[in-house]
Amino acid sequence: KDVYLFSNSITREVNGTSRPEPVGFYYSSIPFEKKAPEIKRHSMLFRFTEVQNRFNEIINNWLSAYEVILPSLNLYFSTKNGAHKYLDGKFLALAQAIETYHRRTSTETYIPKGEFKLLIKEIKANCPNEHEKWLASRIDMGNEISLRDRLNRIVEPFKCEIGTDEEVKLIIKLIVDTRNYLTHYDPKLEKKAASGQNLWHLCEKMEAILQLHLLKELGFASVEISAVLNNIYKFKTKLKNTQISV
Repeated sequence: KDVYLFSNSITREVNGTSRPEPVGFYYSSIPFEKKAPEIKRHSMLFRFTEVQNRFNEIINNWLSAYEVILPSLNLYFSTKNGAHKYLDGKFLALAQAIETYHRRTSTETYIPKGEFKLLIKEIKANCPNEHEKWLASRIDMGNEISLRDRLNRIVEPFKCEIGTDEEVKLIIKLIVDTRNYLTHYDPKLEKKAASGQNLWHLCEKMEAILQLHLLKELGFASVEISAVLNNIYKFKTKLKNTQISV
């Protein structure tokens, strides 16, 4: 929580005696928790015995993924360590974690980059001078695919594990509408956004979807991920037993 260093070259006089002066040490660390987290064996996505024959590969995959998806991991872990006291904050962190994860692992754009450059050139050529600054602020991220598209890509590998086509479509629509409402608080979106129990169920599903992708990053094959879903009851309930009502 607090770290101090001492050096013989940094001292102060106290009653005629030279004493080392404490120097505060600051470093990058995880948020401090007074209460140690309770680790439950039955809540683990997998155990060492299941990966001991390729443990080295699993660790290397994690370290490689960590370098790429660190911002997404930070957002995900912030929802696990109690950083968000309200469900709204947890939802927004999960939504951003999913969006960031896809952005870090995909190069997909709305249209090919060459076409986009030509399109921007044409738009700028026809833009009145007084609106050039406004236009520049609007086109910086103009070739980014939408959150809805990113969610569709994220869900696709595990669609059969999440639900029917209609259920998946509803989940994606709710995530988009709720994210937009909680970001902008547009009254028009209030009734479309999830709240209460629906919001909690939505967070559970989003967390599970992220965990599925983390398993994939570690090198788990599809059949192994299916086994995890079948063997870990808590994990399975996040995806299939948390019903969202309309």
